[in-house]
This record gives sequence, C-alpha cells and structure tokens, in this order.
Amino acid sequence: MKRPAPRRPNGARNIFGKSIELAAKIREAEEWAQKYRELEQRLATQGQGEPLAQLAQALLKEGKLDEAGVILDRLLDIGEKGVEQTAANHFNRAEVYALQFQPHKALPHYEKAYRYRPDNVQYAFRYARTLQQQHNYTTAHSVYQEVLTTYRQLAQANPQAYLSDVAKTLNNLGLLYSDTQRLSESEQAYQEALAIHRQLAQANPQAYLSDVAMTLNNLGILRLDQGNLQQAQTLIADALTLRRALWKHHAGAYGNDLAQSLAIEIMILQRKEEAVTLICERLREMGHVARRESLKQWAKERMVQVCKNGQ
Repeated sequence: MKRPAPRRPNGARNIFGKSIELAAKIREAEEWAQKYRELEQRLATQGQGEPLAQLAQALLKEGKLDEAGVILDRLLDIGEKGVEQTAANHFNRAEVYALQFQPHKALPHYEKAYRYRPDNVQYAFRYARTLQQQHNYTTAHSVYQEVLTTYRQLAQANPQAYLSDVAKTLNNLGLLYSDTQRLSESEQAYQEALAIHRQLAQANPQAYLSDVAMTLNNLGILRLDQGNLQQAQTLIADALTLRRALWKHHAGAYGNDLAQSLAIEIMILQRKEEAVTLICERLREMGHVARRESLKQWAKERMVQVCKNGQ
C-alpha cells in the first residue's frame, strides 16, 4: 500500500519523513525494556536457590551484561539439571545476548529452550520473534501458529489461566503480519488480542492494563503505517491515558512506555500540522518521563527543531 507523503509545516524541516521506521524502532525499544524487566525478575526468583543466578541478577542490575552472560554460561556448563532448569538457563542466556543486540548468538539458545519446553509460551515468543527479526518469517509464523492452536484449546477448558497467552500470541502474530505488510491480518490479530486484554483487565486491571495499552499502541502504529492519522491519534490517545495512569503509580517501570507512546503521538501531531505549542508540550512531557537516554535525546533534538529556544 502506497503511503501518502507527509505534509510539511511552513518553514519547518521535514523531521518526520521516516516516521514509520522510527515507530518500529520505538516498538523494539519497548520490547527491550520489557525483556530486561522480565529477565531481572526471573533471575531474582531463581537466585533464591541458586547463588550463580543471584550473582547474574546483581550484574544485570548494574548494567554489566557481558559479566552476567559469563555467569549464565557457567550455569550451562555445570550440566543438565532437568528439563525445566536447563530450558530456563538457555532462555536466560539468550535474553542477555538479545539485550546486547546480538540476535544471531541468542537464536540457538532460544531454540534450545523452545525444544526443551515447546509448551512455554514465553520461550516460543522469543524464539519466533528472533526468527522474525532475522527475516525467517516462515518458521516464525509456524511457531506462532502452533502455540496459538495449543493455547486456544487450553483456554477453552481454562480461560482464566490461558486467555492471556492467546492474546500475547495474537499480538506477536500482529507484529509479524505488520513486518510482512499483511496489514489486514495484522489488524485482525491485534483487535482480537485487544478484546481479550480488555476482558482480562476488567477482572484484574493491575495485571492487564499495561497489555491493553501495549496493544492500543501497536494498533496506533499500524494505523500510522496505513496513513490513517485520525484513527492512529485516537488509539494512541487511549494508550496514553492508560500509560499516564500506570506511570503515576510506578514511574520507574512505565516511564519509557509512556515516552514511546508520546513519540508516536508527536509524529501524528506533526503530520496533522497541529499547533506547535501542543507538540512542544508533548515533547517536554516525553523528556520528563523517559528514563532511557535514547528517548530523552529524541525529545531533545525535536525540541531544538520545533520549539522556540529548544525549551
């Protein structure tokens, strides 16, 4: 689908000519942050009975990814500790490689974790997502479809336990379809995931509102990709409402998520030639809530380009 060329505000530089590529980078940053949080939590749990895992968690918190990876290699070298623990060790090692932006090294460990425990949706997700990032879309799609079939069956018997897994799989399929320009199928997957997440959030908002916001954000990026600015803005506004509320309760955990949604809204506002004062307001908010330096820098650069005196 051919996208319409963005309109350029009078006298302004075209700073959003590659907005879709940037949206994809923001989505990847969002996945990185989630991956980091989940790995830290897993190592904290495992560290209660395994000193090496405890040491790996401490190194991860200090940002020492190379050192944490060495410790996880030692855990793997110790030998087999049963299927469950071996799969977990391979998965954690893959996650550190992924956080270091070395997917080619992460992939074999993801594959081993998945082969040991093909019923573990998180292992399947990361394996398929890494295949997707390596442009092996056929294998990634096959893994997602296998997982989706399994979890739909399980959810029929026990929806409370497995509906969330159905939604997560659909969300990842939506990402794959978007990457391969199957935009109609991407929308269908996102919409079903959104309906499930909203259903779950009604019963347990604390656990699932962040998933609702994530799926709204993905749908907003999809609408932006399709050139439908009005619907994109509505979806991102809904995501922002949720993420602002989450940020107020836990700024450390949700600051980057909020900043990423603000970045998408800023691109939409620029394309629509909205008032500069509104755009600058959003840029200031983004710079305030973002914790990752790359997001802060993105906001700062655009403040200089768009706002008077860069403030």
